[in-house]
Amino acid sequence: MFGPRHFMRRDYKVWLTREQEDDLQRFARSRTLPARLVERAKMLLLCSTGHGADEIAAQLRVARQTVTRWLGRFEAQDMKGMEDAPRSGRPPLILSSKIAEIVEKTTPRDAPWRHSLGAHARWPPWQASVRPRWDASGGRTV
Repeated sequence: MFGPRHFMRRDYKVWLTREQEDDLQRFARSRTLPARLVERAKMLLLCSTGHGADEIAAQLRVARQTVTRWLGRFEAQDMKGMEDAPRSGRPPLILSSKIAEIVEKTTPRDAPWRHSLGAHARWPPWQASVRPRWDASGGRTV
């Protein structure tokens, strides 16, 4: 009956608590959260107001499969499903808390990029010159 290119499309219905809706509204308006989290929040909010996956995909300019993947993960795992899944590969040699500690001790407090550091510490703009030496030394001060 169905050929290899025919499949059943599933419509998702998302029901949000008031707290979830408030959080997702805040995420969707954020200019500091990662863009992928903002996009996922918008997907959920649109779905909760009755928009279909095709319409959401067109409005956000993403593939329909992207929309259905995140709606499915939300349905299965609730808000926890909106987080990125762990990636394969070697785990980091230096914990982000250690990086934040090093940056705290070695940079001026008024550095313009410093506010973006915290629990998710990133290497500062001069990382190109520091990180290779740090990695080569096995995490010891060079």
